[in-house]
Amino acid sequence: MGTEDFFFCYWEAETEDYIYDALKEVGSDMTLQTVVYESHRFVSVYNLKGEEVVYLPFKLLSELS
Repeated sequence: MGTEDFFFCYWEAETEDYIYDALKEVGSDMTLQTVVYESHRFVSVYNLKGEEVVYLPFKLLSELS
């Protein structure tokens, strides 16, 4: 987590609403600022295989419209 008041939490859910609903159910929606981003790849020190990580091409939001 580091020294800042910031961290990532990785969730697996069918929709982002399920994540928001889960946070609301435990009352965290009132204390946390939350944003959901879809992740196309999850890399962890616990599952490294020695293979090169190749990233997909990145597009700015302004390029998507």
